Amino acid sequence: MIIFETNSTDPCLNFAAEEFLTRQNNEAFPVWLFWYTEKCVMLGQNQLPEAELDIAAANACGVQIVRRQSGGGCIYTDPGTLQYSIILPFPDGGDVSALVSEHAAEPVVNALCKLGVPVEFKGRNDIEANGKKISGLAAYVLNGKLVVHGSLLFSTDLDILERLLSPDVEKISTKALRSVRSRVGLISEYIPLNRYTASPWNISDFKRFLQDAICGKIQRTRVFTAEDYAQIKRLRNEKYAHTDWIFRRAPAFSRRDSRRFPGGRLDAFLTVSGGLITGCSICGDFLSIVEMSGLEEKIRGLPYRRDAVENALNLVDITPFLGGVTRDELILCMF
Repeated sequence: MIIFETNSTDPCLNFAAEEFLTRQNNEAFPVWLFWYTEKCVMLGQNQLPEAELDIAAANACGVQIVRRQSGGGCIYTDPGTLQYSIILPFPDGGDVSALVSEHAAEPVVNALCKLGVPVEFKGRNDIEANGKKISGLAAYVLNGKLVVHGSLLFSTDLDILERLLSPDVEKISTKALRSVRSRVGLISEYIPLNRYTASPWNISDFKRFLQDAICGKIQRTRVFTAEDYAQIKRLRNEKYAHTDWIFRRAPAFSRRDSRRFPGGRLDAFLTVSGGLITGCSICGDFLSIVEMSGLEEKIRGLPYRRDAVENALNLVDITPFLGGVTRDELILCMF
């Protein structure tokens, strides 16, 4: 088990470091990263910015907007939020849910339980304390590796979170809640005093405790070489900090449907011309682990008929693309 440190609060650089490590084939795995960010909103890979947050308010508050490689929903992070990533080998046919639970959720839950925080892993990807979300998990597969990352709301500014994020009314209503704010909680509220130092907890102490609890007190901690950093910074600039990556726009379309299913919200944008699907874009907060373009390309060029789409999709394993959203639910959203 190895811990890497970037010593950076730039989310784009940290995502680039995460991908850089995932593309390496000569490291012992698993690899952990623990990091912080400046104030930022992180979009899931398949989300549209204008549908998820108040962009003008983000700019006014000096909040950076970024996009991660994994699916799932939009989150707000700041220096009071601890980010963590774990990179694992991923065999063909591997069970993503089982690996996420065993290697990412359970270690964090067990560590928090040691502090007396009443936590459990629930729903699609949430760690909750007394019914309030304190952490969310998302994952993606790349280069034969599974990357799982999450955020821990330690002392996050929930006022900014509520101001910036656009609530999914249907999602909130199904949980009998009134707002985004009412659904989330802070870890610091459950551990006001550090029993190890007899002083209030701060996020640096919390990070150190979590590292020790998960990875052991004897750790292999590494920093990146100058050559590594050159490659990481290039990936940061060319991908994660690039406006084309961050600000994915709603495509031109002749038909759109948006629905929320148990596995997440799905937005299907289609362009139909001459009886054929000439354009297809699938967006939402479903938990994809691979890039959506692979599925969209299989739909483009098909006749716009339910039977034609059903026959084509019966030949595709759509779980990596749509997570818990089913083939039938996708087709329902298209027709």
